[in-house]
Amino acid sequence: MDAVVIRKMRIEDKPRVVEICKTVFGGTDYVPHEFEQYLEDPCNHFVAAEVEGVVVGTLNLRIIDTGTTGWLYALRVDPGCRGKGYATIIMAEMTRRAVHEYGVKKVRYSAASYSTASIHMAIKDGMRAIDIVAYFRTIRVLETADILRENAVASTNLVKIDARVLYDDLMKLDVGERALLVPSGTVNHNWKFFDLLPEMETTLADTEIYATYTGDAGRLSSFSISGLALNSALGGNWSVSIFVVEPELCVTHLKTHIDVCTQKDIKDFQTFLPMKFQGWLSDTGLLGLAKETGPITVSLFEK
Repeated sequence: MDAVVIRKMRIEDKPRVVEICKTVFGGTDYVPHEFEQYLEDPCNHFVAAEVEGVVVGTLNLRIIDTGTTGWLYALRVDPGCRGKGYATIIMAEMTRRAVHEYGVKKVRYSAASYSTASIHMAIKDGMRAIDIVAYFRTIRVLETADILRENAVASTNLVKIDARVLYDDLMKLDVGERALLVPSGTVNHNWKFFDLLPEMETTLADTEIYATYTGDAGRLSSFSISGLALNSALGGNWSVSIFVVEPELCVTHLKTHIDVCTQKDIKDFQTFLPMKFQGWLSDTGLLGLAKETGPITVSLFEK
């Protein structure tokens, strides 16, 4: 195998990155649209993998959770260079740098169930799956809203809160209550999983958060996080993560966020749900509106 040089990404690499990504997600890959953000944000370590002077792959390592976690994403390899082990080399090298150069305690990576190569690579790199959620994405937003209205039951009022309140209310729950809502001890938003830390206030600052409360003490019983994400060729993606136990509350949260999506005239909607609701997606007919065929899951890997 030719030697692979992994170096810092440069602005002049963008045309090559656009070329590499042009067929990803049907031509709607977010990486070219977020290229400059990756370069400018000091929390990012955006790299190019180069062989004989030609960029063949990319990966971004983002430092999160107050410097304790390295998040790996935006892994791309030129379609003409796949099968040569380049992705494995990039992943292994950036995992090494995350621990030995940037001092993180753990490295994380998420992968969808349809990306079998990514899952195999994560396992090969020594990662283990610590969480799995159901995933649904559609560009048929109005039809999705119709189905949710048909499945809505007695209305439950959602309270809009900020990330600081969310953290405080999660900490007020006992261990068992909290584990029902966040089994892995992480909160996911837009493919990234964050530890439950006070810094969530900054991490989730640009999101919209809704919650429900029960009992006289007003204990947190469900919540959801949404925001504009994946700056794709479709003009943006409204990303929603839902943390609930009861199906009725799942519908309420989904309906609230799909209504926000339609009000903002966003054409692309994705949601992450507890695994127990994967069958519900099929039963309601929502899977028939999905961009990908069949039920999809997203796994969180950690090393």
